[in-house]
Amino acid sequence: MEGSLKDLSIFDIFQLLCLSRKSGILTVQTTKREGKGIIYFKDGSIIHATTTSLEEEVGDSLVEEKRLTEAQLRRAQQIRKTSGDSDRLSDILVKMGLISRAELIRHLRSQAEKTVYKLLNWSEGYFKFEGGEPILEDKEVGTLINTQNLILEGARRIREWPKIRQKIPSKEIVFALAGRQEEIEDRDNSISDINLQPEEWLVLSLIDGKRSVEDIIKTMKWEEFKVEKILYGLLASGLIIKAEEEPEGYRELEIDDYIEKGSSYLEEGLYKEAQEEFSRLSQIAPDNKKVHIILGKIYDKQGIYEQALIEYRKASALDPQNKEIHLAIGDMLYELASYVEAMKEYKICLELDPLYAEAHYNLGYVLSRLGRCEEAVQEWRDFLSLTKDNDLEELIRSNIQIAEEWMEVLSKRIRRI
Repeated sequence: MEGSLKDLSIFDIFQLLCLSRKSGILTVQTTKREGKGIIYFKDGSIIHATTTSLEEEVGDSLVEEKRLTEAQLRRAQQIRKTSGDSDRLSDILVKMGLISRAELIRHLRSQAEKTVYKLLNWSEGYFKFEGGEPILEDKEVGTLINTQNLILEGARRIREWPKIRQKIPSKEIVFALAGRQEEIEDRDNSISDINLQPEEWLVLSLIDGKRSVEDIIKTMKWEEFKVEKILYGLLASGLIIKAEEEPEGYRELEIDDYIEKGSSYLEEGLYKEAQEEFSRLSQIAPDNKKVHIILGKIYDKQGIYEQALIEYRKASALDPQNKEIHLAIGDMLYELASYVEAMKEYKICLELDPLYAEAHYNLGYVLSRLGRCEEAVQEWRDFLSLTKDNDLEELIRSNIQIAEEWMEVLSKRIRRI
């Protein structure tokens, strides 16, 4: 059986050989620079897979995993050259006592699985399957690999590749951190606060506006799929952008999209989802006032007043002359029974806008909590002169009456003393 990969994909070939329980060797030759791949089958199961570059990849990956040093690898490579390439590098490493045979076998099996995933990405070239009992130079390597799991994982990757390729169409693309460098350095929240997995941090650390995707893959010495999937996630999260794009416009577009999405959660009462969305946004865009205001509202709705206060104060630091933000800070301090501090915030509101009805209304309440009923009454009277809310007007008139009656009671008590 032989033909073109355009007519029959690697994935289809694997399924065909597995379902028909074939034994033999499948050779795949790509027209691109990846070279040649060889997969060994026994009764429909993959027992080994390799590429023309696997021997060198074994040495590099062992160094990457700190099982060898660079010096040890170079010495083994030199021995191989002097022997006329008659011995495989992996055999030389074992003879030198640098790695045990069992450890090498485990490593080669892992490499074989990576090779299968690599071959699944080949879409151009030719294949040839030769039936018969596969003969391996190293029989210990030929242990059955869970082919079904490989095919299932391969199918998942095939489904995800188009989505990744849409955002990362070429390995020549260069990514940069989202935002200007001075913005990143001046952030109140360090980038280390962002919740990423260790492998995502490693990839993110290589984003410098100079390295291409291919450079990152070579540096990490990981599978192409693994690196590009992580890059896709970082790109989707707004942490990185394509280096040639204008950062500010991109960030504004992405942030507006996220704000709209998170706000819809808030409107639907899905506070947990809204909190997750805006918490991530506050890390990506710590200088966006709107993000902190909405996140403050989300915490407020859940009764998490301390955290809401933190977010409102971040927003105020970005816009200190915003009366609505000062009002929100005052409200949170009131909920936390910090009445003196709340009073200060409401007074700041009135310094910014003496006709700010809501500030008069709230200041009246905090003054009443502090026992300053006469001042509270005056604030409520000011509110009544500014508002057209009939429902609130009735409530406030009732408050004024109660406060005045209480002041009368207090004054009589004082006269008796």
